[in-house]
Amino acid sequence: MVKRILVAESEGIVALDLKMMLEDIGFETPRIVTTGIEALQAVEENAPLLIITETRLQDDCDGIETVMRISRKVEAPVIYLTAQSDRKTLERAKKTNPFGYILKPFSATQLQTMVELALHRHKEASKAKNDREERISSECAEGRSNELSERSESGLLDQNSMEDA
Repeated sequence: MVKRILVAESEGIVALDLKMMLEDIGFETPRIVTTGIEALQAVEENAPLLIITETRLQDDCDGIETVMRISRKVEAPVIYLTAQSDRKTLERAKKTNPFGYILKPFSATQLQTMVELALHRHKEASKAKNDREERISSECAEGRSNELSERSESGLLDQNSMEDA
């Protein structure tokens, strides 16, 4: 499995450091983007395993707005990497349900820890969602089977009903 991470970072030196840190721990960062538009295009080209984005990017579509748009297309965990610690930015970011929020400056250890936790939490959340869907599907099938059985026992099941089953 390709462990691809999308990095959206407007500061060139931070982006390069981030790329090196991620590659050192076994992740691929095929493209670093600096704008929301580029991030949206990158997601369409290669669905990432994880998205790490600055809250403020180099165009009208900031990182938070970009994440809102991306989440309509793909289901990937997001980590914000930012120098913005003000309440307004944090409240906006929380609305996107991020898996992490790292304040700059950051260390390789902080990054690795947050990436591992985000991927683990996302995997567990996906598993729980799949389990719920399977349980609901099973309950629906069981309900349909019980309904047919009850109709059969009461003599209400005719040939057309059996063909529908």
